[in-house]
Amino acid sequence: MRAFSDTFFSFIYQTLLDNWGRFIPHCFLQNDVITKSGLEFRLYIKIVNAYVYTLKRIEERGQSFAIKLQERRLRKMLAVAKKSKWWASYFERNNIDVGKIKKISDLKNIPPVNKHVLLDVPKEDVSTRTVENASIVWRGTGGSTTGIPFVWGMNKTTSIINILAHFIKELECDDFSLGENGLRNFHMTFNFPRSAVLGPFKWFSNGDLFLNADDKNMASRIREISEIVTNLNKAVIQCSPSELKFLVDTLKEYDLHPAISLCLFTGQFLEESIRLLVKQYLKCGIVVCYGAQEIGFLALECKKYHGFYHTFSERVVVEIVDDKGGRIPHGTEGNVTITCLDNTVMPLIRYQPGDIGTLHYDMTCECENKSPLLEIKGRKTDVIKFSSGKNKSASRILKGFSKEPFLSNVRRFQVRQDNLDEIGVLLEVREHIAKKFIAALEKRLSLSYGGALKIQIKQVSTIPKDGPKFKVFVPLKD
Repeated sequence: MRAFSDTFFSFIYQTLLDNWGRFIPHCFLQNDVITKSGLEFRLYIKIVNAYVYTLKRIEERGQSFAIKLQERRLRKMLAVAKKSKWWASYFERNNIDVGKIKKISDLKNIPPVNKHVLLDVPKEDVSTRTVENASIVWRGTGGSTTGIPFVWGMNKTTSIINILAHFIKELECDDFSLGENGLRNFHMTFNFPRSAVLGPFKWFSNGDLFLNADDKNMASRIREISEIVTNLNKAVIQCSPSELKFLVDTLKEYDLHPAISLCLFTGQFLEESIRLLVKQYLKCGIVVCYGAQEIGFLALECKKYHGFYHTFSERVVVEIVDDKGGRIPHGTEGNVTITCLDNTVMPLIRYQPGDIGTLHYDMTCECENKSPLLEIKGRKTDVIKFSSGKNKSASRILKGFSKEPFLSNVRRFQVRQDNLDEIGVLLEVREHIAKKFIAALEKRLSLSYGGALKIQIKQVSTIPKDGPKFKVFVPLKD
């Protein structure tokens, strides 16, 4: 009876998940902008709330049901992917009959792909639909090599509703009401629009707010940002941990206390010291997400286990594989591999965003979410190369600056490898740190790599930009 029930409801939920966007007015599909009044907005609220309800039911039914739902959506996604020129050729080159891939375990027959594979592929070859305007379809900001299509039509809207619903579900734990706060002045400051101009309703967003470390008018700029955030009412700030540390440090310097209700972290690993900094100074909650620009958010951090993430099982299949694409035992470290189940315009099958991680099925927590826990170990590119041919993780160095005296005096830092067996570290400091602390850290970090790594730490007023996205670790170029 349980198996029949799972089969029936997986069909119902797949139909719902694939068709929410059909209820959204066509004008919203074109530009993702909708005014906070009238029937369109109220309809949007109803659909998001219905999606939240569906997510809760999926999570309650457990892992076996989630797999049935994933396999239904996977079969549909593979059939759609075959309609694109590039994926059809890829399946043919690798002798893959997508009709024979019925289960999640069958994915092992498809070799993984990564950003470098797709980098030079013509955009129209990957897309399953006609590209209307090639100049805006693929997003190139933020250091993403493949990017996200702006023109997703129905699928982009569905994906946005999906990710927003996961976030709203988390907020409801604190008695949050989307309809009530949305009709007032609730905002989420996400980094979708690349502009500092305050725009109309856009996924409850008020646009990006920029604060440069080398701003000559820092005092007036940080006061302006503080006032904007306070006036938003129930603002949610999204940024990386290093960016938020810089923001909080600057707010503290000028004794400013903007009204922030929640901080949404994405990107780098969130150190416990930064969690404490947020709670003590901003006095707000924390939600930590894992995702990729090409896919969007695909997991939320477990409330009990920091650094472990519950995956969005209805929108992605997460695998951990070895360097040849083969499945490895659960609990073993390997390459994070994602199959996206809801983007039928730019399919990504067994896609590797470049992260190293572990999947845990045997960990239990107090969350209602029964999905496996994904532990991110680091970036595949965050490795130090040695003349011996060995590669070692840079995590020991990256974690070396999360303690005093660096925590208070350093705005941000960057670790760079320009030569084999050597690492340079730039510290963007408020006040210079005593040379004895710097020398002691250089020696300690070098010993942690067996003395085979030369480390030089420099204190600077500003770290130069070398791209649109600030990189904490800059690997050795091939």
